Amino acid sequence: MTQDQHTHISPGELLETLQRHPRLANFNLAAYCPKDSLAAEQMAQKELSKAIGHNSLCGPGCLNDHQDAARQALADGQPKVFRCTSGLWNFAVPFPPDYAESCCLLAGGVRDQAPDLALLEKISNSTNADGESLLERLEALPAATRQQIEETATEIHQAMPSILGNSIYALALNKTTHRLSALAEVSTAIDCAETVEELAELLNETLLILFDLPRIALVLESDNGHGYRLQAALGLPRDQGQPAPRRIAEFINENPAGKPVALGDEALALFPQIVVNRTLIVPLVSAGQHLGLLALFDADLPTRDLLLIELLSGRAAARLLHLRQQREYRLKNDFSNQLLTMISALSVIESRQGLYQKLVDLAADLLQATRGSLMLVDEIGGTLNIVAAKGMNQALARSMSVPCGEGIAGKVARSGFPLLVNDIEKDRRTAIANRPRFKNKSFISLPFKVKDRTIGVLNFSDKEGQPTFTQTDLDLLSSFTAHAALMIERAASIERTSALEELSVTDPLTGIYNRRLLEERLQEELNRSSRQKQEFTALGRGQCPQTGCSTPQMFCAGHGYRHPLWR
Repeated sequence: MTQDQHTHISPGELLETLQRHPRLANFNLAAYCPKDSLAAEQMAQKELSKAIGHNSLCGPGCLNDHQDAARQALADGQPKVFRCTSGLWNFAVPFPPDYAESCCLLAGGVRDQAPDLALLEKISNSTNADGESLLERLEALPAATRQQIEETATEIHQAMPSILGNSIYALALNKTTHRLSALAEVSTAIDCAETVEELAELLNETLLILFDLPRIALVLESDNGHGYRLQAALGLPRDQGQPAPRRIAEFINENPAGKPVALGDEALALFPQIVVNRTLIVPLVSAGQHLGLLALFDADLPTRDLLLIELLSGRAAARLLHLRQQREYRLKNDFSNQLLTMISALSVIESRQGLYQKLVDLAADLLQATRGSLMLVDEIGGTLNIVAAKGMNQALARSMSVPCGEGIAGKVARSGFPLLVNDIEKDRRTAIANRPRFKNKSFISLPFKVKDRTIGVLNFSDKEGQPTFTQTDLDLLSSFTAHAALMIERAASIERTSALEELSVTDPLTGIYNRRLLEERLQEELNRSSRQKQEFTALGRGQCPQTGCSTPQMFCAGHGYRHPLWR
């Protein structure tokens, strides 16, 4: 077999194959690959320590013994037999370079067949962390002589190419088939995941169980579409794994194809708190949309496993996109219902002043803003005056005015364009000190228009629970005010109509109802009594032209004269 044929076989797979050999049945096995970088070497030491730690007799000194023996075996290209600090027999055999260059098999955990009195005396009264007697643990270990250990080491070294060559690919095929079968079932579960949290947990569990990955970070786009956040992590301390959102965004933009990328020290820019030698970044892409990424730290994976992980991540990305679309649909539907309720609340108010206050209150609730105001343009004086406010004293609010074109609200009224500011002190459009009465530095200022004519400005600040307003907030407010403007226009029309009606039926000097109203009402009542065939009587006070008598009746009782008004 050529080296190219073996480049996709991991040390873990080689070790799994060797564990089936009968001559190694009594040994604890570990694969150790010395690394050049500090982070990689620490990870290799951690894996080795975990492997030899199965033997409760081994202490910290045993790790150095195994490392020294492995390095010497790799340097000489020959097996190395040694006794570790705990007194147990071990040997190191380098893997054939065609399979795993600079990697070594470590086998050990066998006691000397000849009793070591000094060792027996040392451990006779000792127990392990579980309270088990170390002497009993030693006696339970398999025994061998140094010569037997040397013979086993030599035989394994000579037979290793044939051992691996006969079974490594069969094992790899079986593992791949098993993983494909498991992924088919997992894919069904992924398609049924109801929440992002459920999906993240399933994804992490699959990567851990099927691929034995030590550390994983799942980074997803934030719900508001701005930046990235750590959704889930595996094998990482609570204070680690947090990504650098801006650098993550740059990385995704630099890799539009969405293919996995292996990183070395460059990964530190993406995850500043994690020191690793190798990081595999698997973008989560579906229908051309980048949803986030999977970061697999210190993962040594063959190509076939990478392909399987790509399939898994692609399925997960498709479900993430579906969940996002569902969430957006629900939000739009909820907003539509909320907007309908708000418009209904506005429609029952007929006075403009009542509408102004209700508009500010409803819009503030929509944005979760604790402060807000509506300023209307005084066309005569060219100033903005507050006509409704929330979160401030009404009397003080009415006393405030801003000339059009000056200040933030004045500039918005003059330009007719909205202003969304995350930080009033840093935004180049404002760059002014935050006012003491406001809790945070973000605000929205939106021109209030009726039929494309700016009649005022809506201002909101101090968003609850979040430091800044978003573009989504501005879009929601714009949609609401577009409908609210119709209600304002309707109220204005009602007020104008009422005023005209009032002028048509009253005397402009005294304000008393005029003759025209009397005649209209009388005619209406005459028509009604005629339709319903009812008696009709009208009382009035006037003077009879023949006698000069005054009567409250419709006809003069003495002469039967009908007053001209009632003809």
